[in-house]
Amino acid sequence: MIKRVIASNFRSLGENVAVELGPLTALVGVNGSGKSSVADVLQFVADCVNRGLDVAMTQRGGINALRRSGGGAIHIKVDVEIPEGAGVWEFSIGEGSRDDYRVLSERGTFNHRRAFTDVSDMTIVVQGGAGEEPVRTNAEDLFKTVLNPWFERDGENLTSFFGEATAPRTEPHSLLLPQRMAPVFRPLIEALRGVAIYKVFPNRLREPQKLDFAKPMREHGENWASILRSLDAESSGRDLVAALGHIVGDIDDYRTTAVGGFVIPEFRHRTEDGTATWLGASQESDGTLRMAGILTALLQEPPLTLIGIEEPELTVHPGAIGILFDHFREASARSQILLTTHSSELLDLLDIDEIRVVERRDNVTTVSRVDEAQRSLVKKRLATTSELIWSEGLRGATGTDGRG
Repeated sequence: MIKRVIASNFRSLGENVAVELGPLTALVGVNGSGKSSVADVLQFVADCVNRGLDVAMTQRGGINALRRSGGGAIHIKVDVEIPEGAGVWEFSIGEGSRDDYRVLSERGTFNHRRAFTDVSDMTIVVQGGAGEEPVRTNAEDLFKTVLNPWFERDGENLTSFFGEATAPRTEPHSLLLPQRMAPVFRPLIEALRGVAIYKVFPNRLREPQKLDFAKPMREHGENWASILRSLDAESSGRDLVAALGHIVGDIDDYRTTAVGGFVIPEFRHRTEDGTATWLGASQESDGTLRMAGILTALLQEPPLTLIGIEEPELTVHPGAIGILFDHFREASARSQILLTTHSSELLDLLDIDEIRVVERRDNVTTVSRVDEAQRSLVKKRLATTSELIWSEGLRGATGTDGRG
């Protein structure tokens, strides 16, 4: 689980904007407040790990487009807690020469939770995870290498390093952690790798899609048909059909057909007289397609660390929000769920402590929990979240310095 992310000067975010993340978290704020910027911090981290810093920066227009106007260096810190242990990754990016960028600093740690036993000659056998060979090390090196690896760099200089026999090479345009595929850092890397923020649009799902074996599902659902094809029909597939059946009313099955290198999703609609008609994705409504895309993202295997859905209520009938929320809640037991939303119906279904208020003043974005007075009203059932939104708007807690 990603426990917390702290960012400075990333897009519109101010200094030390911290967001605590639970199993299910929703970001709420007016248009242009910076909700997408908060979500993109997490996607940026995942892109840095999966594709490299240069690709992540280039996709976002470079340092001048990514850094807040008038702000200092971009700084990001992510706190992770998973069954294998707890870790931190943080880094700063600033200007280089000729409007380029460079890594100013970076630090990574991971504290393993592993059983170990004494054996002969003061050697320690550290039990690895599933499929890993036990690691043998002496007692003196145990805590600074296998159980508690860490590194710290200042620019291109590696100032401290424990965890492997050979110190990694530092470069001004590269981050170190994505290069550290040794077992000691692998759990942290894999946790950060498994983040995906989705902006699912029906028109993108209607387009013919080539067979694509890449996972996870891509940001806009460019490989949705292939991910849908890979679902386990007896588990995830049944959940998808059940959800669509509740929402649409007459869908009772789906299938994917490969034609000329393209994957064609189809859904079976059954009428009251028992007649069944298969409709391709191009024939389905916007609401049906978007629901199918969102549900596929939630049900994909293997489960991701965090799944973000931007404005899930778009094109979805308000009466279906409750069903969709049930799937968000269920999916949060497998992956963290992060939502950006304007839907008062959806916010009423969330616990008030799961909501983060995103506000933008003087072109600077801050994030905080809901104001304590408003939280108290909701918890005492004196008002609902939607009533507060319509009457006075949700207010962020004061005195938090942007902290979640």
